[in-house]
Amino acid sequence: MKKIGLLLTAFVLFSSVIYGQHKRAEIMERVESRKIAFLSDKLELSPDEAQVFWPLHNSYQEEIRGIHRSKDARRDFMNDDYDHEAALEKLIQTEEEELAIRKEFAYKFKDAIGARKTILYYHFERKFKEDLLQELRERRREGAGGLK
Repeated sequence: MKKIGLLLTAFVLFSSVIYGQHKRAEIMERVESRKIAFLSDKLELSPDEAQVFWPLHNSYQEEIRGIHRSKDARRDFMNDDYDHEAALEKLIQTEEEELAIRKEFAYKFKDAIGARKTILYYHFERKFKEDLLQELRERRREGAGGLK
């Protein structure tokens, strides 16, 4: 009888974790769709530019996400036992890797869509993030939560 109870509890916990991950992926997909629509509107890419730009954009985003995923996930840096020296070295290394990726893709974007639209891309990408954060803050204040 205990085994059945443990199995049932494990199943419920596992199901909620799976549901939470699915929900997060769904939200991230909606955010990415909104971002693509926002950037498409702002950049006014020609069909030829779009054909070259969007695969580059996707590669850039994936490489940046990979760098962020590799960061030390531990958040207990206030603890005296935390290896602050190693964490600082890892932070510097990660920042250098991210800068190298940004530089590499800046030149690729420039070759694909020109310097002007590359600058606009970075500007509007940052603007989208700022607007999204502002929207989330407002929803939290209103108690709504989530994204539409």
